[in-house]
Amino acid sequence: MAWLTVAILSTAAAGEPYPLRWVYAQVNLADPVSVTATLQLISRARDAGLNGIVLSDAKFMTLEKYGHDRPSSPYYRHVQQVLRAARLQGIEIIPHVGVVSRAEGLFAYDPNLAEGFEVRDAVFEVRGGVAQLVPDPTAFLRDGGFERAEENRFVEWSSQDGPGKVTIPDSSVARSGRQSIRLEPSASTRPPGLARINQRVKVTPRRCYRVSVWVQTQGLEPANSFNISVSGLSPGTNRPLAYNSFAVAASQGWKQVHAVFNSLDYTEIIVHLGVWHGRRGRVWLDDAELVEIGLVNVLRRQGCPLTVRSIDGRITYREERDYARVEDRRLGRARAWLGVFDRYHEPPSIRMLNGLADGTRLKVSFYHPLVVHGGQVDACMTEPAADAVFERQIRSLHRTLGSPKRWFLGYNEIRAGGSCAACKGTGQTPGEILANHVRRTVATVRRVVPGAELVTWHDMFSPAGNARDHYYLVEGTMAGSWEGLPGDMLICNWTGKDLEKSLKFFAERGHGQVASINFDDVTDVTAATRKALEILDRTPHARGLLFTTWKKRYEGLEEFGRLLGAHSPGAPGER
Repeated sequence: MAWLTVAILSTAAAGEPYPLRWVYAQVNLADPVSVTATLQLISRARDAGLNGIVLSDAKFMTLEKYGHDRPSSPYYRHVQQVLRAARLQGIEIIPHVGVVSRAEGLFAYDPNLAEGFEVRDAVFEVRGGVAQLVPDPTAFLRDGGFERAEENRFVEWSSQDGPGKVTIPDSSVARSGRQSIRLEPSASTRPPGLARINQRVKVTPRRCYRVSVWVQTQGLEPANSFNISVSGLSPGTNRPLAYNSFAVAASQGWKQVHAVFNSLDYTEIIVHLGVWHGRRGRVWLDDAELVEIGLVNVLRRQGCPLTVRSIDGRITYREERDYARVEDRRLGRARAWLGVFDRYHEPPSIRMLNGLADGTRLKVSFYHPLVVHGGQVDACMTEPAADAVFERQIRSLHRTLGSPKRWFLGYNEIRAGGSCAACKGTGQTPGEILANHVRRTVATVRRVVPGAELVTWHDMFSPAGNARDHYYLVEGTMAGSWEGLPGDMLICNWTGKDLEKSLKFFAERGHGQVASINFDDVTDVTAATRKALEILDRTPHARGLLFTTWKKRYEGLEEFGRLLGAHSPGAPGER
């Protein structure tokens, strides 16, 4: 291959180590303990022969809002302490800034900037001057209390794993009624660790629903193996509509958990409740429910319009004339700090101002975000207000960090896109929308910091990664997103089964590249580092490696640095 023949010429000169030798650090520089740990990591990085730290702090995107960019603030002083230590020890600080995914910093300014999913013509009814949702009467779980079982089979449910052995009616434990369902994941062998029950349900397209169930556990391992899965069904497809992880303890009393999803264009779904990859322990489930929900986390911005119409669609009512302004006061306020969403809470109602009679029915359309896994919500990539907030934060961070020469743009694992009216109004695919977002973001950073080198993760721009069709909750294809990358953007590729495909793709586009090894999943530091180096040696424009951990597992840092320092690109093995 032509791209391989120029590899040696495109890397560092033979006999020299790769010039970029970095370590990734998630920190909270408001916390003195985190500051101390960061200072220690700087010293370790220097001693290991590394020369840069990719520094990620969620507060980088809220400096202005909370006054962290003021020289009098403790946070500012902590940052300066870290910068001084890095400068003295020859360690470059490369700030990692959130852009679209996990955009809590942006949402601290305005949670309405989240990507929204459409609810179309939900039925509301007026009672006492207040309009509230009339839930879809056809969408519900049959026998959610697990009361009807014959020969260990729950007759109203579509199927279950290992009736009588893995999924068992239990009359000795119940939250309500006569019995619950007990799950024994360790008894499941084909495949191992699966203990689930499922039901197919008819739904209305473009509505918001909640699945809830009460959960009790005893010695469940791993504790995060409990889940709720919802998928849309159509001929030849089975698309996940909910991606969840729950704070279920290994041993706990009854606790209710919720999964919220949008039915998109589906008329039928399948709901799974239970345990995936469980090794041991027991789980009891009771009082499961599926119900349409109303204005939970309703988004209010131009790109997420709310409309209230008569049931026949002939009259469109005006906000603040016919009904009071609608907003969810708990939007983005799930924690003590702003910008964090919860899946479910009591929804707001619509207070009518025009004297509609009791029993009057309305059609209400609106938009809501979806929470992915443990709490991720992604930002809309089209709303101009988000760009304005981002530019202010980059200017503030530029001043606070003393003009870094490299910036790491956190484009990765974007789980939603192309759904709200603003995005659909562009007439573009989500991949094209992302490409345009990158162009605007790059222009912003270069306007603030002329000449800065920009870095980003590979996954949202690689056809071997997430730049493809049917990715998470994205409505449309992410293909073509790579067209927004400037030619001098440095690409950081995760190691994994598709590493060589990704490196080849970006090499052919002329991008400089770094390989990121996730040491949270590595048992042999030496083997993992040598393998990454071997692959990089075959890659044009390869410039270095990133020691990456999200769990603060830095025990392999010294060995990683030793191997990098001893390695000669273009020559096998170590010097």
